[in-house]
Amino acid sequence: MSLKNKINPKLLPRWFTIWLYISCLVLLIGGIADEISGKEPIGGVNAWAASIAVIILYLTLLFIWKKRDTFRLLFLKLHLPLFLTSVLIGLFFAEFDELINWPFNPLSPGISLAGDIILTAPIYFMAHLFWFYVLKKYKFTVREALIVGGISGGVIEFVFSGAFGMIIFGVLVLPFFIMLHGFHMVMPKILLSKEFGKFRQKDTKWKYVLGIILPFLGTAIGVVIAFVIGTILNIT
Repeated sequence: MSLKNKINPKLLPRWFTIWLYISCLVLLIGGIADEISGKEPIGGVNAWAASIAVIILYLTLLFIWKKRDTFRLLFLKLHLPLFLTSVLIGLFFAEFDELINWPFNPLSPGISLAGDIILTAPIYFMAHLFWFYVLKKYKFTVREALIVGGISGGVIEFVFSGAFGMIIFGVLVLPFFIMLHGFHMVMPKILLSKEFGKFRQKDTKWKYVLGIILPFLGTAIGVVIAFVIGTILNIT
């Protein structure tokens, strides 16, 4: 390994990147074909737009990875408790994700961007609160955090999106969905690796199970909170 790679290692292996582009290409072509033929999209999801959004998220992730020290200092300048900094980082990039996807794949049909952000904020906040506990308690590499966090979001999508969830769990397009949710789940690990490394962390295979289940439970709680907020504010 060259000195350059030791200083700035690659975030993801080449095979995963190729797999990701292929999965996005499949969804792009399939989504365009469905739109031309007038076929109703599965799960109501615009596949071609989602594939473009995921590529944007991937390129953004690479940029953050290269500039991680700069972004780390920006968030640490807030001088918040570590758990709140971690949750804020996750929430910020999760809402960036929503902003990219909202024009074609909003939280619900016809919802405004403000409504989308208001309802998703408690969902992502609770997911990242539980995710903070996992990152603090267990040793994760950045790659592991991206994949485990992405799969956790995939499980959530499977439960709440039904048929589309089964498609994205297909082998061919799995990297697409890992990136869709792993994008914001990995950010606290990227930007706060030094801070998490100060804790006495365990390295056990159970971390993968808990890394999927706990954020899922946090998300479920967040969904209940979002439902209450949506009912009170009449946001649908």
